[in-house]
Amino acid sequence: MDLFFILSGFLIGRILITHKKSPHYFKTFYVRRIFRIFPAYYLIIITFMFALSAGLSEKFSWLMANPFPLYTYLLYLQNFWMSAGEFGPHWLAITWSLAVEEQFYLVLPLFVFLVKDKYLPWIFICGICSAPFFRYDFNNLGSYVLLPARIDALLLGALIAYYHLKGELEKWLKGQQKFLYAVFVLSLCGVFICGAQPNGESIGGIWIHSLLALFYGSLFTITLMLKETSVFSKFLSSKPLAFIAKISFMVYLTHQLFSGLMHRLILNQDPQLTNTNDVLVTLFALLITFLFSAISYRFFEKPFLNFSKRFNY
Repeated sequence: MDLFFILSGFLIGRILITHKKSPHYFKTFYVRRIFRIFPAYYLIIITFMFALSAGLSEKFSWLMANPFPLYTYLLYLQNFWMSAGEFGPHWLAITWSLAVEEQFYLVLPLFVFLVKDKYLPWIFICGICSAPFFRYDFNNLGSYVLLPARIDALLLGALIAYYHLKGELEKWLKGQQKFLYAVFVLSLCGVFICGAQPNGESIGGIWIHSLLALFYGSLFTITLMLKETSVFSKFLSSKPLAFIAKISFMVYLTHQLFSGLMHRLILNQDPQLTNTNDVLVTLFALLITFLFSAISYRFFEKPFLNFSKRFNY
């Protein structure tokens, strides 16, 4: 999730900074985000509600037991309920990150629009530095699922986008690659050290996501600096990875759903990896997830995306 937040912050930050002076800045941004996220997201919620009303919660309790009020999912507020200590049904558990994203979309466009460009990095840096203090005040799960506690990765991605757009990232890193690699290595070491400690109000729990943000942020920056002719760049631009990227949103939304369904229907158990049968069923669930996501992208999500392109900045 930390890598996802870095990438999301970079993408959204880049879009907003690039089109800051557009007469359709807010309208186009929100319309395109809505048509990218809402169709797939609400499809998952609707199917969950149908399954719940059909009385399937007893058979698929791992997937469906103890849901939060429906309006929390509809309004992207489920992460507030989760912060009390429970993720809720696994069918919808991973939607906490979408709640964080949507709340971020309400805040960042306004800051980018109102703040002068030269002050934006300071706003981003202040937000990045504030996250560990929020994690200190929240409980274990609150420090994981609430926007203030995860804002460091999102804003670090936006900060990278800012300097990359200005052309200053490449200029500053010219001859300074050793510093970037040092951040990469040291942050990785810090992640391992903090990961060995319990979460919550321990030093590890407070700082591990900041260290992960630094780790993935430096890794992403290293990738940005690679020449297009490099082997790694060509690998990242390959057709298989491009295809996975297209369907990745639905893969993310449904991977727990299909894992729970297949394990219960085939092995009559909750998802686990303890023997060969568990592994085979998990791989089968993964295959089903990819097939469903590919079909969903082609016939359900893509038409909405194509329609959203009618709205220009």
